[in-house]
Amino acid sequence: MITPSPSTPLHVSQPRAARPRRWRHAMLVAAVLVVSPPFAACAAPAPSSSSAGSSAQGSDVMAEVGGKPITLAELEAEAGGQLQQLALQRSQLLEQALEGLIASRLLEAEADRRGSTLDAVLADVDAAAKAVSDADVDQFYTQNQARIRQPKEAIAGQIREYLQEEAKREVRTALVSRLRGEQTVNIYFEPMRMDVDDPEAPFKGPADAPVTLVEFFDFQCPPCRQLAPTIERVVAAYPDKVKVVYRHFPLHSIHPQAQEAAEASMCAHEQDPKAFHAMHDALFANQEKLRQGRESLIAQATELGLDAGELASCLDDGRFRETVASDQLEGQQAGVGGTPTIFVNGRNVAMPRGSEFEALASAIDSELTRLGAKASR
Repeated sequence: MITPSPSTPLHVSQPRAARPRRWRHAMLVAAVLVVSPPFAACAAPAPSSSSAGSSAQGSDVMAEVGGKPITLAELEAEAGGQLQQLALQRSQLLEQALEGLIASRLLEAEADRRGSTLDAVLADVDAAAKAVSDADVDQFYTQNQARIRQPKEAIAGQIREYLQEEAKREVRTALVSRLRGEQTVNIYFEPMRMDVDDPEAPFKGPADAPVTLVEFFDFQCPPCRQLAPTIERVVAAYPDKVKVVYRHFPLHSIHPQAQEAAEASMCAHEQDPKAFHAMHDALFANQEKLRQGRESLIAQATELGLDAGELASCLDDGRFRETVASDQLEGQQAGVGGTPTIFVNGRNVAMPRGSEFEALASAIDSELTRLGAKASR
């Protein structure tokens, strides 16, 4: 069951023409700091309407058919999943806007300290960004060629522009992070949190850890494979503070073998909880072999010392088909639209390309501070 926390009331904004110049700078900074970059995740089709939603607080009659009423409670139940996603999107937009305004205020204070202007400070910061080389463009194209699907000559200019903006963003992010450490920043906004943990799902770390990181992933998703070492780095950096929970979100339309791979990992988990992690690592390490179908899954199980016959029987029975489907449904209801998607104590965390660990560490440290625990990094 997905249970969002209450969201902060929305204040009426000023008309566009009346918004001060500082607001426009804040939106610019927010765009640079928090908007997810392209090629960063495996995209899923838009979620369909779900009848599993939250109950309404009222029972007002919205219509009658043949004298039988349709109540507000029924409407909210019918559109529950979509309404919940809208509420989550609203909370995320407010949080992004808040981060942008905080960054803007910090940069304005820095401009005052320098006796300069905000535009001049941003220009100086951008000038310090590393220039993108031809080798950088080549490397990015090679790493993302499967998703770009265009000749390098046709896309090189866009890649260079994207990488240059990323370089500027990293420098700006570093400056804002330093300024936040030098000034007092108190945040009272409480973001919407989704109850996406599952006590039956495979996990790493202490069961009673103060911070729970939930990953929705797809075994055929290249960005999921690329993120795996970062997740291990988080586990190593916060051995007593973070529990990592693994939940499945196979993208059937683009990754036809992901469903059975997810089921196979759960079949391995049934034999031995530790075997899930071994299977998880092996499937990502040999991701290209998933196209061979079940044969590759059985081969991986055999190499790991698992009972291959039992795993094959588990797959034949579809023993964990509903488990995987349940993970995916709860992910959709929580706003998951692609993989990997990470929640830290119920908060959906955006991870800019190249700064995934920093984004996760920042979210974890924020939660530890909120809970009064000491960061162990």
